[in-house]
Amino acid sequence: MKDQFNTTSTEEVDLGYLFKKVGDFFRSMVKRLFLVISFYKKYKIVTIVLIVAGVVLGYFLDDRAKDSYPYENRVIVIPNFESVDYLYETVDEINAKIKYRDSLYFQSFLAEDYKSLKLVEIEPIPDIYNFITESKENIEVLKILFQNQEFSEFIEDLPTSKNYKYHKLNFTIEGKNSKAIIDKILAQINKNEHFLQYKEVYQNSTRTQIKETNLMLAQADSIIKSGSRLAGKSGSNQSVVISDGRLDMILFRKQELLDNQLILTKKLTDQTEVVKLVSANYNVVNKGLLSFSNKVKMPLLFVLLFSFFFFIRFSYRSLKSIAKGA
Repeated sequence: MKDQFNTTSTEEVDLGYLFKKVGDFFRSMVKRLFLVISFYKKYKIVTIVLIVAGVVLGYFLDDRAKDSYPYENRVIVIPNFESVDYLYETVDEINAKIKYRDSLYFQSFLAEDYKSLKLVEIEPIPDIYNFITESKENIEVLKILFQNQEFSEFIEDLPTSKNYKYHKLNFTIEGKNSKAIIDKILAQINKNEHFLQYKEVYQNSTRTQIKETNLMLAQADSIIKSGSRLAGKSGSNQSVVISDGRLDMILFRKQELLDNQLILTKKLTDQTEVVKLVSANYNVVNKGLLSFSNKVKMPLLFVLLFSFFFFIRFSYRSLKSIAKGA
């Protein structure tokens, strides 16, 4: 019984000590917070002047930085005429030339603007469903390649992903002359003589396919109309007889032709350039951790430096007092 009483008393003492320490900690925090508030209250005029000065300086720094700040520019393109490998290799070449500051390489199409170009990145935009529906051959290729790979790894695999229709280019460029620089780079890429010849071949082939598809659609419509007209004449000697099964087949084939006509028309629309620009978002500010405005950074910096100066002085006096007391 006595041991139990002693144990209970010890626990109460420990809890009381713990609560006392917690209370002391919060009191010390409140005291420090009060000292900080008192400090800024005492020097409120100086603090306000520093904040205003920081905002003004930050405004001018932001204004000057517009011409030298590294902006991101996000571009979506379609590489036509089997030019996807050519596009990726060109991007690698441009980055190598940037790294070694090869001004002779850029002189012919960028002149002095090449100094503003810092980096070009490229990646495919995954679209496995569009890839599958393009042709039956793609489905068979997918089955073969997918046998020894996880699906998520397969769709991100570079040799596979290069077959996607859309690709994203990211240009890091200093200043706001991004559009002109990107236009010049794409124009240079589209000057390749080999792919320009391919362009003419592909366009002629697509136009021919569209023409033949339209002709087959007209023939299907003619057969359907002839059968309907003759079926409507009672007692006529029909030279064209269309059974229900045959009519369904013709209508199904017509729908296939219409779908193919749409695909070919879209393809011809895409085939205007070797690498066609689809969309572009210029001069995007990279929202990194420290990329907020100088109008915010400078006032904070001034106030922190001011506070740090007094903190050093306070620490020095405290240490001096301790040294004298010793």
